[in-house]
Amino acid sequence: MTPRLKNLVLNDFRSLKGPVVVPLDAQVVLVHGSNGMGKTSVLTGIELGLTGQISHLAEAGKPYQSHMAHVDVGHGSIELQTTAALDGGRTSGSVTFGETFTAAPLLDPEQAKFFANRCYLPQTALAGCLSSTMTSRPDRHPG
Repeated sequence: MTPRLKNLVLNDFRSLKGPVVVPLDAQVVLVHGSNGMGKTSVLTGIELGLTGQISHLAEAGKPYQSHMAHVDVGHGSIELQTTAALDGGRTSGSVTFGETFTAAPLLDPEQAKFFANRCYLPQTALAGCLSSTMTSRPDRHPG
């Protein structure tokens, strides 16, 4: 059986207060909502559960770990589960944060590097790609 993501539990993570369970075991998972509802938090939670870090922030040297908890709580956790064991036998990855940051990612370091390089495009990079596409196409840029 090919492992798939099963669910994500975000507890007091960024703008999401309290436990939020996101079912992921489907052919297609659609994440939608108004600004500030937590869409980016869900995707970032998946990245943290898989790799134990937020790659574009870690590469930039930004100290993001101390800013992950909901402002009213000060600590929280993330757990990502799969439907079957991955190589190495892991079926879940977790991160706890607050005064300390502890990560037990689902992926091993080589798999995490592959994910960070090829499978995930941070929102800032996506905005840059869209901006350069729109400005390089005169037929798509007003004025």
